[in-house]
Amino acid sequence: LGPSNSLRTYFIDHGFPYRESNNPADFVLDLLIQEARNDRIKTLYEAYLNSSMHNLMINRLKDISYDSNNARVQEEQPFRNIASDLFYVSQRTLRNAIRNSALLAWQNAVAIILAVLTGLLYYQLPQTIGSGVQNRLGGLFFVIVNQIFSTATALEPFIKERALFIHVSIG
Repeated sequence: LGPSNSLRTYFIDHGFPYRESNNPADFVLDLLIQEARNDRIKTLYEAYLNSSMHNLMINRLKDISYDSNNARVQEEQPFRNIASDLFYVSQRTLRNAIRNSALLAWQNAVAIILAVLTGLLYYQLPQTIGSGVQNRLGGLFFVIVNQIFSTATALEPFIKERALFIHVSIG
């Protein structure tokens, strides 16, 4: 917290060789790495405790802690549950989807096409035990996969509006 030009005199006064060409940050890091291996770091630490730089830091920290103790405590917002947050974000997403009429039309068209395809899968399937059951299970698999992927596209707005959701949850 002092000027870097006073760093040179500080280390020279405490017996550490410091050349004019040294970069202050590199010198301090090199010194700490070297001195961590011997007891000379203890003398550097004691010299720091007796320095004006240390006293300046202590005074600044006292001022900061005094200011934080005297700060006015703000009222905490009441906790809102995730259901209400989900409701408001869902409501916003629904409004955005309605405003984008092309997207809404395409989603409805895709749903109608998939409904027709699903109906065609079950149209005139034999009701026998052998191949009829197999065909119905295949159709059921198609319906289930269709439902899974159609709901996966509904999650996209929530992913896009994640920042808003977090902001609503915190705020």
